[in-house]
Amino acid sequence: MNYVSFKINVDTNSFDYCTDNNIEIFSLLKNPLKRVNFDGNKVDAEKYFVVVDGGRATGDWTYNPNGNILLFDVLERELKNDSKFSLVYKDLLERKCSILFYFREQTLINTNEFYDQLNKTINLLNIDKDQLMFFIIEFYNTGLRNKNYQILSTPFHGFNMGWWDMDRIKKIKEFYDLYSEYSSYFLKQKHFTCTNNRIKHSRSWVTYTLFENNLLDKGYVSYLANNNDPENQYDFDDFLLDMKHSQGKDSRYIFSDEKNRELKEFYDLLPIECDTDDNIKVDTHLSHLAIQGVVLNSYFNIITESSGDGSKNKHGRIFFTEKIWKPIVAKQPFILISDLGYLEALNQIGFKTFEPFVDESYDKLIGVDKYKKIESEIIRLCNMTKTEIHEWYWNLNDILDFNSDFFMKMLLNSVGEITKFINNNWNGRNRI
Repeated sequence: MNYVSFKINVDTNSFDYCTDNNIEIFSLLKNPLKRVNFDGNKVDAEKYFVVVDGGRATGDWTYNPNGNILLFDVLERELKNDSKFSLVYKDLLERKCSILFYFREQTLINTNEFYDQLNKTINLLNIDKDQLMFFIIEFYNTGLRNKNYQILSTPFHGFNMGWWDMDRIKKIKEFYDLYSEYSSYFLKQKHFTCTNNRIKHSRSWVTYTLFENNLLDKGYVSYLANNNDPENQYDFDDFLLDMKHSQGKDSRYIFSDEKNRELKEFYDLLPIECDTDDNIKVDTHLSHLAIQGVVLNSYFNIITESSGDGSKNKHGRIFFTEKIWKPIVAKQPFILISDLGYLEALNQIGFKTFEPFVDESYDKLIGVDKYKKIESEIIRLCNMTKTEIHEWYWNLNDILDFNSDFFMKMLLNSVGEITKFINNNWNGRNRI
């Protein structure tokens, strides 16, 4: 199976031709796709996929309720203009190739706007619906379903934990299995772990809440705002705005001079470190793969997901990242700060969560109400003695074992789904 590779350039709004871009997910297939190049003005293959790697492109490329969707505007322009990408247009019209859009970041394609413009675009370009395919990384637990287009959701960040190597993920799981089997005799040193890197208002809220309730010493806590990363700097006024946003109209948080002094006291603690080495830059892959001592030595995880803006989540989009998969593989229960219905989506996929051991009603709440419920549950668990939290944790052992095993099943099933998705298109569904 052959493909040519392009990458979305978010700076120039174009599809850049690549000869070295690694589409890692193809390496998981039993028969990996082979990159071929242009031979003069044509692709050196009888039939092939045109893979467009989304790279840093996000939902801005796939959703615009007030106008044209950028992805389709660029697709039309790139096919019709004098560009490397336009050289495949003749092959598209002759049904020799199909386009596969591969998104590594969250999109927003489950909307009427997306499908309406997609229909207009394929009619305008005179190509078939089956000739446009989409790999996305989010899960939709409500909203539209469209069977006319080929859209496959893949657990990108699950594979990313092992550098696209299933053997690595298996080794991580085996380590945690062994640790769990032989660690029940010993008390863990901290109640929780809460590790945070990039600045987000939910992360500011939860770390400040731990500070405000004198719980920092109960856990391993990090928040790397204002570290040596120039793109992760936090002005105090911006921090105050985020805190006001997270507290809404709650009268307890009218920011008096005294409250501002307390907030400034917390702000001056940043960056808060618990397990990182300042002299080592931990890249994304290493972070996903890491076996962290803080996780091994604490009972539950407070997770602040990448997406969780407090909205009603009307499209039902759930963005799973490594932040949820790491504690699942590590057999650690969690309290989750993310989108409305995130836990419900985990249940729909097949995972178990922690009712009645954790009050998970927060999953049905948004905004300040969600924060209040989560704060109350964190305080409840942190007020347990070491003996009580130890017993609480081991009562969850069957659920933790199930989830860890199910994670591996999910990845293996996903490899099969990806293989089937590719094979169906290669073997004639798209007439290529």
